[in-house]
Amino acid sequence: MPPILGKESFHHTEWVDSQREFHLAYGQAMAQWALIEERLSYWFQDTTGLPYEMARAMFFSPRVFQARTDLLEAAIKHSFRLCECSLRFIKAATTKAGKYSSFRNHLAHGEQTFDARPEAPTFKQTILISGKLAPEKAAETAITVDRLKLATERYRELARLLMDATEFVNGGPSATHPEECLRLLNELPNQADLPRRAPTA
Repeated sequence: MPPILGKESFHHTEWVDSQREFHLAYGQAMAQWALIEERLSYWFQDTTGLPYEMARAMFFSPRVFQARTDLLEAAIKHSFRLCECSLRFIKAATTKAGKYSSFRNHLAHGEQTFDARPEAPTFKQTILISGKLAPEKAAETAITVDRLKLATERYRELARLLMDATEFVNGGPSATHPEECLRLLNELPNQADLPRRAPTA
């Protein structure tokens, strides 16, 4: 059992149900993040023109995400294979992914706990807190199931746009134009666990 905040009694099934809900939301968020990295590897291949297996091996060889996007950005600077609209999109999408990676890092390095404080807004919920702070203080900015669900949606939207735009690069007959993908990208918030902005006209 993970650490528990507070001393209020609770039934074992409440903890189990809370764990199940949290783990489902957590897994969905991490799975969607993995799609973002995979689809950025497609762009690395499109940008460099390398065979995909070679491009994939190179893109994933760095252990941290920042180094992977550094590789992609270096390739973009010297690319002659992409049109201007595709370049504008992938530059903006890489920047957005970098901002979204901050929340993913919190997921990877947070500490799971069950909140048994009746006065807390997360009472009887499993939450993720920062190990850098005292548990009571860290709980004030805890990652909840609701925040995980928002991040899952943002990650899913970014992954979809990356795929839609690369299909245009590769001549897909029903692909979305990169300019439209860029417009939709700009409607996404810069923080992964925030609601989507209202569509623009």
